[in-house]
Amino acid sequence: MISRASKTALALTGIFIVAACSSGADADPTPEVDPVPVGTTKPDLDTNNSPNGQSPESDETPEVSDSGDVEGTLGEPIGLAGGGDEAIFTMTVNSIEHTPTCPSRIDPVDVENENGSFLVADITAEMAANYGEFLEEGEEPFLATATDAFHLTDLKGVVQSDVITISSYECFSIDEQLAPFINPGETAKGVIALDTSLEHGYVVYNPWGVDGSGWRWEF
Repeated sequence: MISRASKTALALTGIFIVAACSSGADADPTPEVDPVPVGTTKPDLDTNNSPNGQSPESDETPEVSDSGDVEGTLGEPIGLAGGGDEAIFTMTVNSIEHTPTCPSRIDPVDVENENGSFLVADITAEMAANYGEFLEEGEEPFLATATDAFHLTDLKGVVQSDVITISSYECFSIDEQLAPFINPGETAKGVIALDTSLEHGYVVYNPWGVDGSGWRWEF
């Protein structure tokens, strides 16, 4: 079972394994197959898989920031590893863009930001159907993916506290927004909008609210 503490620390890296086999010398060359993401843990976490905090299938660990958050790369999934080579939850930040306005989900007129610009992140999240099998008794089998599960920091890791404003709350239709929760077997795709004065920094996903247990992407 994955405890709350270890669950927040598990992450996928860009390491891959490929299955290959041959039936004999006269067989055709082994065809290429899709790579399987290998789940690894943060290097400072002790796990049952390995004394150095790595799963045995992997030969490196994901990059971790000074704050303890796992460093994400745009377009590449990171997330929770349930064991072996299976990911039970992944999140991919496809793009991050600044915009002075956003489309309103209430009025036909675009919404003006309050802090300097809207930071709009396009996100895809996917949860395995067997996600609940890796939880401790009493834990709910879903994760929050609402805007308030994200926050922004500057490049030094200082949190900007006022990024969810009345204006950002009005941004985008319900159909365009990332779903507020994701359940086992679901895939969610959409955008979040945060109201910021920062030109550069990090988008941080941390639904658990535990410092140093999230994932961050630079903008």
